[in-house]
Amino acid sequence: MHLFRAQRNLYMSGFALFLVIVLRRLVTVISNTATLEAKSEAFEKQAKSATDAAQKLLEENEKLKKEGPGAENEAELEKLRDKIVDKNKELEDAKDKLHHVEADLQAVKKQAQGVNTEYDRLLKEHSKLQAELEAAKGGDGDKKDD
Repeated sequence: MHLFRAQRNLYMSGFALFLVIVLRRLVTVISNTATLEAKSEAFEKQAKSATDAAQKLLEENEKLKKEGPGAENEAELEKLRDKIVDKNKELEDAKDKLHHVEADLQAVKKQAQGVNTEYDRLLKEHSKLQAELEAAKGGDGDKKDD
């Protein structure tokens, strides 16, 4: 009887450790997801800011064109064109980063879903084994021999 209890305690401890590992991994995945979502929002804001700045520079460029060409305006216009090109590059970089972050986010979500399904499967298997154990005991499991 002592061997049975020791074996039962060993299985219970092992399953508890397994659950701790699964829960820790789940918390890690959820934490990573939150971090990636925050980064995604930051990149979206950065991309919007770069777009607004580029639009503002384009409007200034149109305004300068209406005033007429001049030596000073031509140099300033060239600077503005360079700024527009730089802002467009920043915008493209921000979009690329956003796409990468979204891809990472999708991967993390798929991984979390996989962990959840695996956890559910293990929980069902555990329930099945518990039922088999109860059936094997034949109802004597409620009594203790001390």
